[in-house]
Amino acid sequence: MQYVAHKGLVSKCGKTCLPLSVLLLMTSGCVTTAEQGRRMEHRIEVLEVRLQEEAEARERALETEIARLDARMTELSEAMENLGVIARRTTADVGVTLDSLNEEIRGIRGRIDELRHQIDRGRDEQDSFKEALERRLAGFEGEEAVAEVEAQQAARQTQRPEEPDPFLDMAKTRLEDGEHAVARNLLLDFQRRWPNHSRADEAQFLVAESYFLQGDHRSAILEFNKVRERHDESDLMPRALLRLGESFAALELKREAGDFFDAVIRAYPDDPAASKAKEKKQGLRRR
Repeated sequence: MQYVAHKGLVSKCGKTCLPLSVLLLMTSGCVTTAEQGRRMEHRIEVLEVRLQEEAEARERALETEIARLDARMTELSEAMENLGVIARRTTADVGVTLDSLNEEIRGIRGRIDELRHQIDRGRDEQDSFKEALERRLAGFEGEEAVAEVEAQQAARQTQRPEEPDPFLDMAKTRLEDGEHAVARNLLLDFQRRWPNHSRADEAQFLVAESYFLQGDHRSAILEFNKVRERHDESDLMPRALLRLGESFAALELKREAGDFFDAVIRAYPDDPAASKAKEKKQGLRRR
């Protein structure tokens, strides 16, 4: 059984039981001034206009491609009709040609269906994005919330691999490059697409890490705790517990920080995270 931190933080059943003071810290919002509100509204208006323009441009491009494919399919159908006339006079190689044309027509029809699906999906994403903007404006969450929406937009514009491993590697690279919010949105998309992937623990850890690197330690605590709750056998557990301690320390919650540093030291004494936890705990005493 893995070491369980202080009873005020984590119960034996594995459920998080945070003290009221910690919950208040995590759920505290931000208050915006009237000027900040006006700036936020302006940024949202700019985002909405840009989103609409980009969506219309994508849709025009897709419609153009569909028209081109329709024209090609008409051309192929006429060619097949002509071949039918020829076939009545000679059968040499006509059957092979007809099969080839039929195959191309089937491919074009499939591509047209795919493009139309992309148009529908783009419209759905646009509606969802607008709803997110409206919710954030209605909640008056401040400029950080708008920045998060901008990151969502940047993530949506990113060309994404279709396979999970390259997808996660790309998100990890964006995180290492300092694009924390963009990387986080890509990671959340990874989790939606491949929730049971063998690297799901890594994706969750990186979501938490994105908050930690941004200095949002309240959110980092919640996300690192998901690593502990959902992936307790993961090789990333020592680092997740260490980050939990560091996040609590950043919030000046020394006792809670110490509990998690102790958890690393006792449960994973041979892991490099344990030596770091010892250093961090000593640093708490000097504060």
